[in-house]
Amino acid sequence: MKISKVFLILVIYLTSLTVSENEAGMRIAFNDQLISNLIKWGAPQVMPLIQDLTIPDVHTSVKAGLIWIGIDITEINVGVTEFHEDDLKVDFQSPDTVEISLQQLKGKGHFKAKFSLGAIHDNESVDFTINRITIDIVIKMLTREAEGKKFPDADFTKFDIGLDFDFSLHGSAISGFINLIKPAIKGALTNTVLNTIKSQASTIMKKTFAELPEYYPIQQIGDGIALNYAFLSDPI
Repeated sequence: MKISKVFLILVIYLTSLTVSENEAGMRIAFNDQLISNLIKWGAPQVMPLIQDLTIPDVHTSVKAGLIWIGIDITEINVGVTEFHEDDLKVDFQSPDTVEISLQQLKGKGHFKAKFSLGAIHDNESVDFTINRITIDIVIKMLTREAEGKKFPDADFTKFDIGLDFDFSLHGSAISGFINLIKPAIKGALTNTVLNTIKSQASTIMKKTFAELPEYYPIQQIGDGIALNYAFLSDPI
């Protein structure tokens, strides 16, 4: 028996199937545990998308006595290095509303910084360690219509994310101002990275749902068996 057949049997086994007496067809109710497991399975597939985000350059400045130190941060990237599915909590607030939280995500990142202090300029290439990322989001399951059919869709009703990271600077030209510069960089980077993730997350999710094919093969290509998951009415 092929793996795809085993998966299909497991899905049927884990769902509650009831035939409606008043309507044609079959009603399928996926239990919370199955959906929770699917979310945990899918989460690692989404993590690499964060590394593909284009994070805008940052310009900020900090006052040091009577002078200002200009800070330009470019080529910012972040990535997830450690994810454990057991740390991902899935809570069903209602049949169509899911809260997902993650408290122990770790990662790493990199940026280039240019410091301007009067006529003095200093450049650094900086690696940083993400000690902790906290995520608390609520997703509302929706449907979208296309050609008279209804397809799965979703949107965020809550998106809270926290970022704790650290790095070291070694440039001699600005070494005496580290205590001023480092908090300014951390604040600017945090705001930019988190705002970028928030603004792009909904776009990525919508794009993912929109690009799902109507027929999804459940066996190897050539077997001719596929699942059509379009709905005739809004699911509950």
